[in-house]
Amino acid sequence: MPEFYVTKESQSDTGHQVHRKDCGELPIIDRLRYLGSFATAQAATNKANGIYSPVTECPDSATRNKI
Repeated sequence: MPEFYVTKESQSDTGHQVHRKDCGELPIIDRLRYLGSFATAQAATNKANGIYSPVTECPDSATRNKI
């Protein structure tokens, strides 16, 4: 299962973003919180929603999740 991270800092346009470990847009590790391994990006986003708000899924990670 893929591993997921969420950004620690919220951006005004996207909130906290959930990224797959292999995401092309993955920020540096110091700016991320590890969420764990999940079967789907939606499951990772659900966990992130319990930590931060608002949370969105990175578009690059969403594309990779469908591959």
